[in-house]
Amino acid sequence: MKQTNLYFVLFFLVFLFLGSLVGWLFQIGINRPPLKYADIPLQTADWINSIAKNVPDQGISVKEQGPFKWDNDDDYGNKMWNDTDWSKEEDANFIVYYIKDKESRWQGWAKDVLQEANTIIPELTSLMGKYLYPDDMNGRKLPIYLATTPELYQTTINELMGSQNNAQGSVGIIITEVGPLGCLTHGIVLHPNCFGYDHLNGYRKVLRHEMNHYVFFSLLNYEKNIKHYLWMSEGLAEYFCDRHDQQQVSGADSVRFINENCLLDNEFPLEKNSAYWAGESFFRYMEKTKGKKFVKQFIDSAYNYSTDSTFIVNMLNTATEHQKWIFELGGNVIDSTFAFNTEEPVN
Repeated sequence: MKQTNLYFVLFFLVFLFLGSLVGWLFQIGINRPPLKYADIPLQTADWINSIAKNVPDQGISVKEQGPFKWDNDDDYGNKMWNDTDWSKEEDANFIVYYIKDKESRWQGWAKDVLQEANTIIPELTSLMGKYLYPDDMNGRKLPIYLATTPELYQTTINELMGSQNNAQGSVGIIITEVGPLGCLTHGIVLHPNCFGYDHLNGYRKVLRHEMNHYVFFSLLNYEKNIKHYLWMSEGLAEYFCDRHDQQQVSGADSVRFINENCLLDNEFPLEKNSAYWAGESFFRYMEKTKGKKFVKQFIDSAYNYSTDSTFIVNMLNTATEHQKWIFELGGNVIDSTFAFNTEEPVN
């Protein structure tokens, strides 16, 4: 009888231990960032790593090992830089870092950027289908850095990327890492020229552009074989910046350049930054001829497919759409000497 009770006590203790162990492991699982991308195909990884080499405003790379530090405690803005402190303005969604200055204007601009970033969210949500709040990013707030000098702009980019990067020619950049545990944005960095006296509102367009990149690259399904042409991401970001403006491509030379060089099933030439303005023009063409609802559908498809496949799943032929795009631009061209086949292309 005593031996039976002993067995019962031992069994009960083992049961309690196993129950506690399971509960402990479960709690660890809750606190750990979710495993979002178990495997990144080689094609997708190669495409991601190629972006930073060709685009001055996208510092995106693949991190193959190790967990991400999702919280903002290790942000570069929380560290010392020589003898100067970073200060910050913060709310529920963003942290805007800036260098303490004898004048108060940088703090004022930081507050303006913080307010502007929040006003951008609803428009991003409408176009892109979703915005990534801190709750969607394991609690991480999106950091935005205001560089007070060109030297600090370059230094901040190098620190966020963990390597030397030539950001010459850019006025804003987003630093992002993609790994097995998700897509983490280290920060958006804005060049001081965005806040020059001649361009007091310049930062608004740059901020919209980079925040569009933040949403686009955060929503991509990195388990798929994805490779987007630069005109897709850059044209989309520019389209979001100036969605309410009038037609931008109006000169005969620009239309002729697009007709001869900007094929939708290939990269647009790096010369003349055509991925930006010509890519934007194509999104404007789609909105005008197919409607905003279709543009949103097109973008949503791009999260799971490469550019070529995005056309296919939306029942579009790249050659036909190119012709229709040029026809639409030709009808809006200002220079009457522009010569192009004015016969409307057929499907």
